[in-house]
Amino acid sequence: MSTTFTCQNVEYNEVRTPCDFPGCSAENRCGYCEDGFEVTFQPDSIEINWNGSNAFAILKLLALPVSDCGEIALDTIPLVRQTIFAAINLPRQRKEAVREARVEHGADHATVYHGEFSDQDVQERLLRLDALLAQAEERGCAVVWG
Repeated sequence: MSTTFTCQNVEYNEVRTPCDFPGCSAENRCGYCEDGFEVTFQPDSIEINWNGSNAFAILKLLALPVSDCGEIALDTIPLVRQTIFAAINLPRQRKEAVREARVEHGADHATVYHGEFSDQDVQERLLRLDALLAQAEERGCAVVWG
């Protein structure tokens, strides 16, 4: 599972790039493109996608609701940014979000691998989220995740 953070009411722009699939030509289309162009949709704002456990660790660190979806209202963005600033500058505040890599064996014989989430990883994600919040504040919109 992953969690995407973005500005509320984000718009997506169509981007067409020449198809580079091997063997794709005007006479023999690959099936992945439209008339020789790959079409993707790019957001007009910052969009962040993290795996669920990393997203939840950051949400918990910032005292935000740890849930599959939520919102940071425009009027609370300054407070969340202050919390990020404090966490970036105080290693002891980031400590609870840091985790070592581990393997978990479930009762149903399922094996779950939990990747490392280092202090540097936490700091990088906090900075990225702060950039999104700054952009949202500038645009006058909330930040949503889901």
